[in-house]
Amino acid sequence: MSTPQLLRTVGIATATGPREDNQDASVALPTDGVYAVADGMGGLADGRASARVAVDSVAAQAPGLVERLRRLHGGDPGLVVDLLEEVLWVANDAVRRAAVVRHSPRRPPRSGCTLTVAILMDGSLFVVHVGDSRALLVSPDGHRQLTEDHSVAADRVRRGRMTSEEATRSPLRSRLYQACGLADEFDVDILEADLQPGDRVVLCSDGLWETVPLEDMPELVLDHPAAEGATALLEAAAEVGLVDNTTAVVIDPSRRSVVVDKLAAMSRTDLFGDFPPSELCRLAPYVEVHHMRSGDVVVGEGALCGRVYMLGAGRVAVERDGVQLTTLSPPQHFGEIAMLRNSPRTTTVRAEEDGWLLALPLDHIQALIRRRPALGARLSLRIAASLANRAVDTPRASLGC
Repeated sequence: MSTPQLLRTVGIATATGPREDNQDASVALPTDGVYAVADGMGGLADGRASARVAVDSVAAQAPGLVERLRRLHGGDPGLVVDLLEEVLWVANDAVRRAAVVRHSPRRPPRSGCTLTVAILMDGSLFVVHVGDSRALLVSPDGHRQLTEDHSVAADRVRRGRMTSEEATRSPLRSRLYQACGLADEFDVDILEADLQPGDRVVLCSDGLWETVPLEDMPELVLDHPAAEGATALLEAAAEVGLVDNTTAVVIDPSRRSVVVDKLAAMSRTDLFGDFPPSELCRLAPYVEVHHMRSGDVVVGEGALCGRVYMLGAGRVAVERDGVQLTTLSPPQHFGEIAMLRNSPRTTTVRAEEDGWLLALPLDHIQALIRRRPALGARLSLRIAASLANRAVDTPRASLGC
């Protein structure tokens, strides 16, 4: 199917494979900018019903979701995360309530599904995720898996207890430790990425990613209509041999203009350079993009600076009492000393060229620490390491950057 709406097109292809029935479910709402894939947990009862209830719940929440997200975006990231998490919390409650109704008066058997939701807002892609269905970004410049699997094998790889190669052969790769409908509580992954011209977003169940390698997808989905791309992915999986229910949703955002790629810019900075792409996606909702014109004062001497700035494009001059002390250029950063001390800045930073900066406010760091303690702690240590390096660099420390 191919549905043009707001310059977006989407293609969906699905197959039952060797299973008795297809427990995958999907929904595509280009008008609302909302898309989802769910995969019923085959080893449990009611997997098909759980997946359908989950995507139906997403569809019911879709109208107006992007507009509410747009109003919150650029403000408190905690509110953005709250809004996006709510999509999965509501779906989780719907799955659990539906199981009770189906099996009343008996206690319902254990059932659940994966659920991966993509939300397109202007040039941004937000992904809300639980389970081991995947969201992928396929680009002319490369391709990357945005989501992390919530399987036992994947978790052991992240903890260093299993290699990636071992995980591909392990039966634990299909054993989920959290999914929609299994429990009242689970950790929702919230991710953000920026969309560029030519990009395609792929949502898929494990039947696809187990048979079609990510590196093969650009040839299959780029430079083709979204419907053809989805069909091509399914045909590629069938050539290998379908191993499970298999679903592919290919979204062409039809971007016409280039936007700031936060993930790429973050990866070039000292503060974020050693974070893997999956963690950069989790950090991205907490990072702001600020554009600057030549001559603009980014932050003035004597002002409180509650954020650290990372240069993405353009140069800035650092001045004190009208005297230029130095210039900074990408990927240098400044502002962490004044931010953490909550003290007035001792220098003025002025744009020498048009460009843009990434900004990480202190309250965003605090929100990250509350929601993702391990990730927040790691970021805090990186900022501390930056300050330690600056402390031994006396000439720059004296600038108050």
